[in-house]
Amino acid sequence: MEKIQSIDEYIAAEMAGQIVRKRNSPASGLLLLAVGIGLLVLMHRTHLSDSLSAGALTVGLVCLAVGLVLTAMNFTGAMAHYLYKPTGKSLKSRTVYLEADDYRRCFEAIGAADAKALAALRPAGSTNSAVHVMHSTDWAVALLQAGRDDTGHFEAETQVLCLTGTEAALICKLCK
Repeated sequence: MEKIQSIDEYIAAEMAGQIVRKRNSPASGLLLLAVGIGLLVLMHRTHLSDSLSAGALTVGLVCLAVGLVLTAMNFTGAMAHYLYKPTGKSLKSRTVYLEADDYRRCFEAIGAADAKALAALRPAGSTNSAVHVMHSTDWAVALLQAGRDDTGHFEAETQVLCLTGTEAALICKLCK
């Protein structure tokens, strides 16, 4: 039996030249870090009233903590995003929930690479049948995978379907 790849594995294996993973700039985290340190130094060097001193200390420590977390996440790659190189647009990730009948049709449409059948599906309320969609913000590319979503854990049941151009644009109806 063939192993089912996740969308991330598919991007790494099949679309390595077209979709790249970019890290966010650490500037926001470093700026908050500097503001926090600046407030703490300012509070230590000047004599402020007790309430103003407590407020400056609280704001300085919060800025320092948030700045440290953001900087660490940016440097470790935890806040990275995908970028579609031909258009320069970033990729967004969505999970669309479907009723059982639509899920069966979605399963067949992904197997047949039928974008029109996928576009005809309508999202449902709270079910565990889902389609994970990763698309560029201009809908130039869309990657789809059907599966089950139980308590936030997506279990893929189909291979990844990659749609580009007008076929990818048809999928935007499913995601709205």
